[in-house]
Amino acid sequence: MIIIAVLRQKTIKAFQKNTLIFSILLLVCAIISNIIITVSAGLITEESSFVYTKKIQAMFDIFMGIMMGAFVVSMAVPKIDSGRSLLRYLTERFPNAYFMYCLVMAIGLAGVLLTPVNVVVQTDGTYYFEFPEWFLFALFMVVLAVIIFIPVKMRTYLKKARPHKHIVQEAYMITLAVIGYALGEMFFEIILPSLSIDMRSIGFVIQISLVGMIAYAIRDKTFLQDLLIPVTEADLQTKKTYDLPGGYSYLVEEQTPSLCFEVFKDLVTHGNQGLCITRTMPEKVRSQYGLEKTPIIWLTRVADSPDTVRPYPVGKISETVQLFISAGRKTVVLLDGVEYLILHNDFKTVLTSLQDLNEYIAQNDSILILPVDPEAMEPKQFALLRRDLRMIEKPPRLRAPEESEEPATEDEETETFEVVGGREKAEVSEGGGHRQGLMLLVCSALAFSLVATSSSVVLARMSEPHFSEGDSWTYSAEMTEQSTIDMIGTIGMEILGENTIHVGSSSYSVIENQVSGEGTFSGTLLDMPVQGDWSMTGTEYWDTQSNERVGTSVISEMDGTVNTGMGLANLTISSTITIETEIVSDGWQHPIDVGQTGTVQVNLSYNLTVLIEIEGMGPMAIYDDVQAPSMINYECTEKTTITVEAGTYEVYVVEITNGDGSKEINFHLPEAGAGAWIERYDPSGEKIGDYTLKSFAYRGADEPAPTYLGLALEYWILIAVAGITIGILSIAWFLLKRKDEA
Repeated sequence: MIIIAVLRQKTIKAFQKNTLIFSILLLVCAIISNIIITVSAGLITEESSFVYTKKIQAMFDIFMGIMMGAFVVSMAVPKIDSGRSLLRYLTERFPNAYFMYCLVMAIGLAGVLLTPVNVVVQTDGTYYFEFPEWFLFALFMVVLAVIIFIPVKMRTYLKKARPHKHIVQEAYMITLAVIGYALGEMFFEIILPSLSIDMRSIGFVIQISLVGMIAYAIRDKTFLQDLLIPVTEADLQTKKTYDLPGGYSYLVEEQTPSLCFEVFKDLVTHGNQGLCITRTMPEKVRSQYGLEKTPIIWLTRVADSPDTVRPYPVGKISETVQLFISAGRKTVVLLDGVEYLILHNDFKTVLTSLQDLNEYIAQNDSILILPVDPEAMEPKQFALLRRDLRMIEKPPRLRAPEESEEPATEDEETETFEVVGGREKAEVSEGGGHRQGLMLLVCSALAFSLVATSSSVVLARMSEPHFSEGDSWTYSAEMTEQSTIDMIGTIGMEILGENTIHVGSSSYSVIENQVSGEGTFSGTLLDMPVQGDWSMTGTEYWDTQSNERVGTSVISEMDGTVNTGMGLANLTISSTITIETEIVSDGWQHPIDVGQTGTVQVNLSYNLTVLIEIEGMGPMAIYDDVQAPSMINYECTEKTTITVEAGTYEVYVVEITNGDGSKEINFHLPEAGAGAWIERYDPSGEKIGDYTLKSFAYRGADEPAPTYLGLALEYWILIAVAGITIGILSIAWFLLKRKDEA
């Protein structure tokens, strides 16, 4: 609806129309990409869909803001009628408000492309976003720039142009819709999701309604035409041929309008702002007299294009002239076709309108030029018409070259060259809109490539695991106890579900993980050879928000024999480990990228009880109890490929160093939500554990994405969005080109 409303607009300032339609197209592309990615949330990972939606839509929104800014600037500054003149304006008047506006937008775009977005999905299915503070500040500045720059520029323009009251209302309606859309993006897409409140559907309806408000505001196909500001054709430093005083209406007696156009051209190229209403087609006038910027309106009954007007009612023409004069300075109006107006109206009505217009000309120190053929009307009518008008006659030196006895002077040759040059410029300018549209299309495609690359980088990071009941992992384990007993076997883990536990003064929503294992052991104990079987059972609790382990309770049993030197004796070793970790601060946030580091501060409570019973000897007990603050340091050192029993995978190498100096190297496998290979070292640097993944069943957010023709679904969605975007922009550009050619 809004695209149709813009396409049907009549205007002789194509750049203004192009900037508006491309800003609207970028808005439509943002909406389409949002819908495509949102409905695809079930096909790709949940976090990835959120990240895609946010980054792509934000990219389109920022580019829309830049184009909307160009639209209001082109209205406020009359000489901006092409991309080249806009660039010239930016360089000549540097720094200026629009440059600063675009600079803020560029900073916001860089923030969107480069800032990692952390999406935390909670146990109840809701989610919230975690943004860096500097990014929120940059985004706030972008929204602030929109809600300040566009209204100020629009108001500046309206005060200068003074158009119809309904045009003012519709212009403010567009401004209000743009401001509402920017605030809605900030509120519904950033602020509320950061507070774990999902009202995107409501926000989407509101924002679509605001888009509909824009379409309603420009429902009148002459909206852009009525927004035009008078512009000077040129300001030559040469002396005027016709130095006419302002505040008067002038009559030119001629059958074919020629002298009137020479007078008009002389004035508009020496600083006057002109409006030409003529019975001659505008293209012919521009070509013959080299007029590029001056608005030319064709007086015809077939008024079906931006630069046409019907001869009836005559009051409409008078109103157009008055609006032009009120908006400009040093204005001159050429009204060619008085006889045509009399033909389609009655003489009295035309005369009354011209008399009123003459008074308006006098009040505003403007100039009105009326070419009239005396033979085309009754003598009495001509006498009444010329009574209040001054006469203009052609000076001898402006006779046609074939009538002159003297050869053409240097000035005349220069004037002819200016006309030819103006025609060449007009032809170049005619294709300027097409080239500009093509450049906008290319820039939009490049911008989409940038955001696609940025999104791919985000998706390449290690995302936060999400566990569900029934997820399980099996590891082959090689462990060392007391540096003398080697244990070999299998350890299994299975997610039982969600729970709530209290650690210290904090309450945590946790994932409950059941741990079990069994195997054989051998080595020495008190320098005596031992061997036997071992088993373990226990439970781990992982905080759903930080994925940190906040609770562990493990009981292990070792049953075997010990060679005492006098024979074999039965051996039993029982141990109980209880660990509670209260998180003070969490500096290790997902998604994780190579080179990222972080520190988690905790209050640690560690309790170990070991009971050793050897047949024929008294029991021995070992106790260890630690309660102290501690720091856990994380670092993602590289991304590599490893092969384990479960298969060959690409993994992230994460080094975890505890406060006591012990260390763990976790080769994290996103597809499994856990480590594919884990190495553990004691504070002295000796390896005490080696765990390799045998099998897993994981239904979390990072399970392998389906591929089609060798590409993951995420990339096909990006290709689809890019194709739709380029398709819409291509069709719009093609339609504009066809319309201009027609």
